[in-house]
Amino acid sequence: MANRSVRCKLQSHENLIQLKTKGIRGTLPLNLQTLTELIVLDIFQNRVSGPIPDLSGLTRIHTLNLHDNLFDYVPIPKNLFSGMTFLQEAYLENNPFSPWEMAMDKHKTG
Repeated sequence: MANRSVRCKLQSHENLIQLKTKGIRGTLPLNLQTLTELIVLDIFQNRVSGPIPDLSGLTRIHTLNLHDNLFDYVPIPKNLFSGMTFLQEAYLENNPFSPWEMAMDKHKTG
């Protein structure tokens, strides 16, 4: 099978990345959090590996779909979803993660 990868110059105004079921191998770029306008990150059913990078800058993201890849066993940061106030869907299953705990944001209402 050919080694498929994607190379592109990421711009902060990008709002959609859909690379599902493309057989892509490699890692996510460490500067992914600079895509502040990103709404959908959809890269499921590939062979993406390595750690999940800091995603704290993705404050407008609605859909985070990373399932069925090969992300590393490294612990996922407790604040993975920090600042993602518009997040509606997050799929991380079927990756070889270490057990982790999700931090809960504490907000007062009223």
